[in-house]
Amino acid sequence: MSPETLDTFLSGENGMHFIDADTTTCSDLLAGKHDALLVHAQLGEHASRDTALTELARAFDMPRWFGHNWDALEDCLTDLEWLPEQPIVLCLIGALEDATDRDTLLDILQSACQYWQDAQRKFHVLMDLRLKHDND
Repeated sequence: MSPETLDTFLSGENGMHFIDADTTTCSDLLAGKHDALLVHAQLGEHASRDTALTELARAFDMPRWFGHNWDALEDCLTDLEWLPEQPIVLCLIGALEDATDRDTLLDILQSACQYWQDAQRKFHVLMDLRLKHDND
């Protein structure tokens, strides 16, 4: 992703964009360019659902009531009252071992992007190509 492409992506509607995590990092892409809160989640090579939920809870500094399941993740990602009111860029690196879990996570992230779009808050996701649907 070139700096111009990133600028266009971040200034547009909320959404998800895949990056090649082997050749670039989110920190490098965003360094000094945006006032967004960078939330960096590192899943590992073949994360389980539990590992992904734990890593996302750590990355977002989720509240203690976070239930470590998909419904709780969706609830928290459409709340975020404990975070500063600023644009958010989630950088999600790694892959999930189970395709159904991957699809569920992508659906939740897409839903969060839309929720925050409707609420007029920037919420973008940069994610590892390894999380891409097989049919994308």
